[in-house]
Amino acid sequence: FRLTLVKDFNMAEIEGYAELIRRGQPDFVEIKGVTFTGGNKPELGMKNVPWHAEVVRFTSEICNLVSQDYEIASEHAHSCAVLMANKKFKKQDKWYTWIDFPKFLKLSKSGEHFSSEDYMVETPEWAVYGKGIPGDGGFDPDEIHYRKGDSRTASSASTPASTRPSTPAV
Repeated sequence: FRLTLVKDFNMAEIEGYAELIRRGQPDFVEIKGVTFTGGNKPELGMKNVPWHAEVVRFTSEICNLVSQDYEIASEHAHSCAVLMANKKFKKQDKWYTWIDFPKFLKLSKSGEHFSSEDYMVETPEWAVYGKGIPGDGGFDPDEIHYRKGDSRTASSASTPASTRPSTPAV
């Protein structure tokens, strides 16, 4: 499943979303804040784009409403997205939310029945919720990280984090 949150539009429907998740019992639910794309007379504006902390809070509430079988597994603050996963993907206190694509392709061509657990791979530590770069979780530390205001050169220092709300501990 995927939910795109729009502040002042659909974030009050939390119980309805929780019911859909209870009914569907998906392995994963990606919950993401809407991306503002502009326009001449946009119906939605930046005021409707939730902060990452708001998306995390919403996801935490959904987890509590759905069942004890789900929790926040992964995040990508830069994309304002979190991944809610069924705990069957948490083995020995490690998340396995990534896909072994060659194995998936081999399984899909085999004609045999298989499930997502058959091609799961351990989630990198930096992508696990709460374990990445403080305030910017889910960003691969091997990648160059540019922030608004950077001069866009690899040698430039990142600008300080904005005054965005802090991400709550779950």
